[in-house]
Amino acid sequence: MGCMEKCGFFVIEISQLTWKCGALANQEPIQNLLSKAGRPLPEDPSELYQAIGLIFQDEGDVTSPDEAQALINILWHITTEIELSMRIKLADKLANRSDIPAELMFVLANDDIRVAYNVLVHGSALADSDLIKIVRHRTKRHQLAITARNSLSEAVTNALVETNDKDVIVSLLNNTDASISNKTLSYIVDESQRVDEFQRPLVRRDDLPKELVERMCAWISIELLDMVNEKHLIDGRSIRNELDSAASEVRQKSASDENVEHELIKQMAETGGLTDIFLTDSLKQGHVTLFEHGIAELVGTDRENVLNYIYDYGEEGLAVLCRAGNFNARNYLAVRRLVSQSQGNSVSETMADREILLGRIANLTTAQVMNILSTVNPNHSRKDFLQVFHKIIDA
Repeated sequence: MGCMEKCGFFVIEISQLTWKCGALANQEPIQNLLSKAGRPLPEDPSELYQAIGLIFQDEGDVTSPDEAQALINILWHITTEIELSMRIKLADKLANRSDIPAELMFVLANDDIRVAYNVLVHGSALADSDLIKIVRHRTKRHQLAITARNSLSEAVTNALVETNDKDVIVSLLNNTDASISNKTLSYIVDESQRVDEFQRPLVRRDDLPKELVERMCAWISIELLDMVNEKHLIDGRSIRNELDSAASEVRQKSASDENVEHELIKQMAETGGLTDIFLTDSLKQGHVTLFEHGIAELVGTDRENVLNYIYDYGEEGLAVLCRAGNFNARNYLAVRRLVSQSQGNSVSETMADREILLGRIANLTTAQVMNILSTVNPNHSRKDFLQVFHKIIDA
């Protein structure tokens, strides 16, 4: 908007107030400006800004809501034209006032952080909806200023956490007056496994539920475990020992189960029962590790290598694996579908796709499959595997 257009707007706004001049009789500066309503305003609107500021600084009720809104509209349009020092001065004078219109506080809170800081930290006239807008649309420094407010509501703290900014979340956690929902605290606790900076301020909070404190005991430092004992009267070290013991038992059981599955696969192979039918049925029944051990034994490679073909090398990798294990067409398609579903992927069942898939596995020769298996190593990425795959297939 050009200067003349902007000045025209000012004239319209001020003209709308001329008939209410009596209510502003004690404000000489604004009276002087209103008397000039029919003429263009000067290019420097600082005098107008100061005059409006004086009205809002007056402790008396000198404006009606309509008048206040009209003055605020003017401030919105001229803020960028006013020197920073003047805007800071006005904001600092109004920051602690509870009788200031929320719209005016919102204008100041959206300004440069040097203007907005005290308003964001102390301005009680700001509504939660205004604070949330500022969190979502203004700078990180505005967000950090809001984290320092007294009595932050859960709605505002949720918006602050949604920024996913580590510094903002740490500053919020350090504000013990901020209300943070248990759901949001649970999210931050889980994040503290990878973001160490969250751990100490979390432990220091009085409102951290017991179950979340105990959950953190699995990964926080010994120093913080002692702080848990002091702050929350929970024996963090004992909980850590119990969790470590339980985890050890799970690992031992898992290793034992895998050993049992491995021995079963060995016996099946020796008796001739290790077939594509048995392995496909095992996968259908949810025995994933049994399937993985079994196909590794059937193909003649180790399980870690097989995992790459099943989960990392895509359609081509699974086709190579099933071709090496002599899977028939029906079982190959069933395995493909089950593996895709386990990874949360949609599975195409069109006739054209089935023909492409079956054609791929049918055209793989035994020599090609053996060449691929012997060339690809466990460190190969999907890109590396595909280069080997196409080089051998196209040779």
